[in-house]
Amino acid sequence: KSLKTLMAHTEKYHVFQALKLGDYNVGQTDNVLTLPLYMALKKIQKEKNLPLDYWIEKSILTYYRRILITLISEEYSGATDDDYQHSESELDRIINRLHFAIKDKELTSFESIVTLLSENGLKELSSIA
Repeated sequence: KSLKTLMAHTEKYHVFQALKLGDYNVGQTDNVLTLPLYMALKKIQKEKNLPLDYWIEKSILTYYRRILITLISEEYSGATDDDYQHSESELDRIINRLHFAIKDKELTSFESIVTLLSENGLKELSSIA
């Protein structure tokens, strides 16, 4: 049966929540959570400790770096924890999580910022944020 059919007849098929993988962004409609196939592969990679590298990772890390540079600038301009409590979009949620992930890091030198923004620094941060 199709997912649409299963979710339309939950009492008949006893399916109340579903995870849908495909070529689209993260989202949720009713009780169906949609995830890109990439995220499903990353979960398997982590569980099995597989040393895989994807071209998309570099693109995501570049985007993550741009977000982090914006966040560092905001915090340098005086933003506080209160500014990162509310989110209206997925981008807001990413920025808020990053704020709390780096708030205790000492970014007091150029080298410390370069290290944080390096590929390894971003990968480490993405695993905790």
